[in-house]
Formats: sequence, C-alpha cells, structure tokens
Amino acid sequence: MVESRTMMDTLVSIKAWGPPEIAESAINAGFQAMENVDRMASFYRPDSALSMLNHDRRVCRAGSFSTLMENSEAAFKATGGFFDPTFSTIARAWGFYDGNGRQPSSEELRECLSRCGWDRQIRFENFEGEEVVSLASGASIDLGGIAGGFAIQEAASAMRDKGCSTFFIDDGGDLWMEGKKPDGSIWKVAVRDPRDNGILAEIVSAAPVAISTSGDYERFVMVDGRRINHIFDLLSGRPAECYRSVTVVSNTPLSSDIWSTALFSMDPATARSTSVRENLAALFLPASGPAWISEAGRVWFRKLKQ
Repeated sequence: MVESRTMMDTLVSIKAWGPPEIAESAINAGFQAMENVDRMASFYRPDSALSMLNHDRRVCRAGSFSTLMENSEAAFKATGGFFDPTFSTIARAWGFYDGNGRQPSSEELRECLSRCGWDRQIRFENFEGEEVVSLASGASIDLGGIAGGFAIQEAASAMRDKGCSTFFIDDGGDLWMEGKKPDGSIWKVAVRDPRDNGILAEIVSAAPVAISTSGDYERFVMVDGRRINHIFDLLSGRPAECYRSVTVVSNTPLSSDIWSTALFSMDPATARSTSVRENLAALFLPASGPAWISEAGRVWFRKLKQ
C-alpha cells in the first residue's frame, strides 16, 4: 500500500507492506507524525514554534521542538559550522523566501553574515525561571536542512508503533527504508544524475538505510540568468557552487540529511578530509569534472556513471 501527500513544502510518499489494516494505519500515523513536525518547524507557517521564535526571539524549551533545536546545535558543532540554520538571513537577501531572485550588495552580505553563526545567535538559557531558547536580534533560523530527516525518524517510529515492520518513506528525495519485503527482494535505489535526469549510481541494501541528496537543481532562484541554489557558503554569503549534488548514505535519516547539506557547502579538499574523518558514505557530483565517491561510500554506491 502506498500513499503520497504534499507537506513540508514537498511531495512525501510512504509505502508499507503487511496486512492492509496495519499498513493503512501505519501510513496514516507516519503522515501525522510528519505533519506534527511541519507544524512545529515550518519556516512559512506563522503558528509554528519556529516562526514564533523568529518573531518573538524567545520560546520555551519543551517537547520535540527542544529536541530538534538541540540536534541542530549538535549538527553545527559536528560539522564545524558548515551546517548552520542561521543561514536564512542570507537566503532572504538572495530572494529565496519571496521567490524574486536578486543580487545582494557586498555590504548587504557582510551585514547578513554578522547575523549568522549558531554559536553567536542561539542561546539555551533560563529566563524568569523557565528554560528557553533565545534568538539574537536581527537573526533568524530555517530548519529546512534538518527537519526532513527529523520528520522521517518521527514517522518511522510512529509506523513501528502501529505494528508495521516493512516500509519506505520518501520525503522529497530524502529516503528511509527498513524491513524485509514479502517477495524477499532487497532495497534498491537509483541516485539521480541532474545532468541528464538519468541514473548516476545505484544503492543496494538488505539493512535499514537512510539516503539524502542535496543538489542545485530543484530549489533555486534565478538572478541575471544565473541559477542560485539554496545552500550557501557561510564564509562568503554566496551560493555553494562546487557541486551539482551530494548524496549521503547513513544509518539514520537525521545524519544523512545533515551531512548531505554540510558536505555540499564545503570546498572539495574540506569535503574529502571530512568524509574520511567522519567515515561518511558520500557520492559527489562536482559542478565540473567526474563524480567521485568517498572511501566509506565504496561499499554502498554501485554502477557509478562518469
């Protein structure tokens, strides 16, 4: 049984195997879990906890939103700042949120960069006897680089609670699959090649696995005839342009989501050293030149096309 719904600014599909009543219940529970995350972490919904933080500068630390914020801080530290949700001031300057691409001036980018940096803009603190998350004046955050992975994990947990043991979740290209299909076949996923919409590589696994791809070909704005993607170099405030796509395979959706974003924003030398240090299974398609696979990725990616 499979169902697709539009949520979290993308098309989400969930497929479940098993008795029809269990599969249907699990799929509904999975979508409800993802809807709960969207209500909490959406940048665009005015009633979300994230929007309240961006507007009011302070919200109570409670429940799943607190967990998501703590995971974001951990990701910022683990990636050396290459994963940073405070990039939203830069995205706004380039016209991402209203869809009207524009070229910000160097002065504007410098001002935006002064409002970035999770370690400078976010505080977990006690305020009038309550544990709160505080956001510095002039800063804003966008959790789009982590909310999808978090939502998939919440959905998977909800589906297990309904008794479903075999399912596949596709959140706009961020994937999670687990269990054994009735026909005994193993999981097989094709990685898209944005150069010709063909297949760049294949991933085959019998074990539960998460796959995330960050690319320049779906979320972008046009500025003076030039495509500007949604991931930025937080050192310059300009779009990250070293890659067409970066795909990461991991044992959790949260990890694959975070690292595909972080690696995409790095220069090639930093990406190579990071993937070795963190033992990341990653496939890189540069803006020019042949695709390459990290050392840990060689056991995952097959039939690589150059």
